[in-house]
Amino acid sequence: MKFTSHTIGKMILSIALFLIPFNILAEEAGHDHDDAHDHGAEEPSAHDHGHSDEVKITQEAAKLFGITMNSVSVHALNEVISVPARVAYNEEQVAHINSPVSGRIAELSARLGDEVRKGDVLAVIASPELGEAESALLQHRSLVDAAHSTLEIAKGAFERAEELRKTNSISVSDFFTRQGEVKKAESDVKIAEANFTASRNRLIVLGQGEEDIEHIVGANAVSGRFELRAPINGRVIQRDATLGEVVGPDKDLAFVIADLSTLWVIAEVPERSVHRVAIGAKGIISSSLDTAGVDGVVTYVSPDISARTRTAQVRLVAAESHEDHGSDDHEGAGAEHAHSAHEGHDHDHEAHSQEKEEASENHTVTREHVVLRPGMFAQVQLETSGGTTNAAVIAVEEAAIQTVEGGDVVFVPADEPDTYKPQPVRIGTRVGDLVPVLSGLKEGDKYVATGSFILKAELAKEGVAHEH
Repeated sequence: MKFTSHTIGKMILSIALFLIPFNILAEEAGHDHDDAHDHGAEEPSAHDHGHSDEVKITQEAAKLFGITMNSVSVHALNEVISVPARVAYNEEQVAHINSPVSGRIAELSARLGDEVRKGDVLAVIASPELGEAESALLQHRSLVDAAHSTLEIAKGAFERAEELRKTNSISVSDFFTRQGEVKKAESDVKIAEANFTASRNRLIVLGQGEEDIEHIVGANAVSGRFELRAPINGRVIQRDATLGEVVGPDKDLAFVIADLSTLWVIAEVPERSVHRVAIGAKGIISSSLDTAGVDGVVTYVSPDISARTRTAQVRLVAAESHEDHGSDDHEGAGAEHAHSAHEGHDHDHEAHSQEKEEASENHTVTREHVVLRPGMFAQVQLETSGGTTNAAVIAVEEAAIQTVEGGDVVFVPADEPDTYKPQPVRIGTRVGDLVPVLSGLKEGDKYVATGSFILKAELAKEGVAHEH
């Protein structure tokens, strides 16, 4: 038999309830246990019920154990099918990163399992190729400046020639020579600017951004150091890079980063049911680590049926709210953080990490212990449309259903105040968090929605007491 954490919790709570004297639950607040022996008249105990199948519990105890009431209402429940699935990374939020320049890894700033943000430096690469491209950029920048200077001189000479031409103080050939020098200088400027643009574009192809290029031009210095940066926020899930390793566009991936804020769940839906699964349909995804499940939404239904399994793939997107599981494999010997020139960036990275930790502390998870990890198998309760069970029916929360003496019951208020009794019901198949009630209740009836397990445990104690 498989025990979930929820089941184990119920067992522990049941044992505790049997060990705790029931007068803790049944007596009114303000009565001390020792005082009960001092009264001349015997006070009513927890076992003084008019019926053996009823449970009396004080309002204080009901509040303490989370017992709440609700009214039976009508719900339009869609048919749900249970299908196997597997959890995968959201491929639209995964970045495969390698170096666009050839060179050797001089510094490593990101380790396997690290959380990074867009723009964070992953590694620094010493690249002669990049150095040559930077040198070409600076040379062409100088040629552009020289060409503009030559053009200004030529324009000045031509303007003086025009003034001399008015007084016939310059020959016609000298005048046209000055004019030709201006045109040639203008052509040289265009060529120099085109070469500068080409060298600039070369750096962009090699992965340098506009700010990097402006920094090179402003500093007028060649570094030959390329900073490999994260293109997205996420976690480093793969790192095939070591210090001193030669990297380049033709080498294997150096890093893989995945944004785990959402995950894909690929469900295998039988061909007889796939036509009733629509984009936007809801599903509850459960795994061996999380039987409560996490909500998902269908975003893709494959048009193909597998010839081998006779199923179609249906993709759901699930919001991942698992605990922060950092990797133990930090490769400490080869993982050195960037320093000196990158101290400012490291400071920003630490600030980002602190912000994430504070956000994590304030984050509220709607379902406890939700754990989904790429690669694990899962089960999906998938909502369908167009089935035979889509009619409106009365339904109650799954937590309201208990099993007493082999039958399904829902606890409802009895005639006496603060007293409850089990009402036998006939139920249908669970749909999400709701269970259809086919008979035993009617719309508007009051029932115990949460905390009914406490009443079941007390009812069992009553049965044991009456047997003795």
